[in-house]
Amino acid sequence: MDPTGLSSEEGGHTDLETIVINVNSSQLPDFGTRPPYFGEIFPSYFLAISDANNGYGGGPIINNSKESVFYKPENTSESKEIKPGETIDDLVDGIKVNNMVVKVTDGYSKIIINPDRSVDVFYNNPFRFLYYKMKGGQIKSSPDKGWDNLFNSGK
Repeated sequence: MDPTGLSSEEGGHTDLETIVINVNSSQLPDFGTRPPYFGEIFPSYFLAISDANNGYGGGPIINNSKESVFYKPENTSESKEIKPGETIDDLVDGIKVNNMVVKVTDGYSKIIINPDRSVDVFYNNPFRFLYYKMKGGQIKSSPDKGWDNLFNSGK
């Protein structure tokens, strides 16, 4: 019997080869006419497959520190404040704490600013966590003009 508790006659899986992952082709990246290179296609396809089965959204941002912190929403260049003890629910692109900016990649489940002002970003999806380790984390300078407000906030 497989982990689902179903026999193969009831629709259960008998081995890993029978597991099918459904991915909508609109979730896969479009590389146009040029062939993608491995470092570009590998994470993209795994994220698309993983998101189809585990979800893609963000979660709450909890400020447990005694000072305000700032964040950049996903789809704007504005910088917004999160007051001490406040919890917000917004899609976040980056957070500024202690003059340090942390890039948050998509698919996080929650972000906690600790009393010592360290930042913990949680992911339920292991591929999203791996992507965060590769593409997220502390950034030292504004990657583009859309991040300037966040880098200049709280000064």
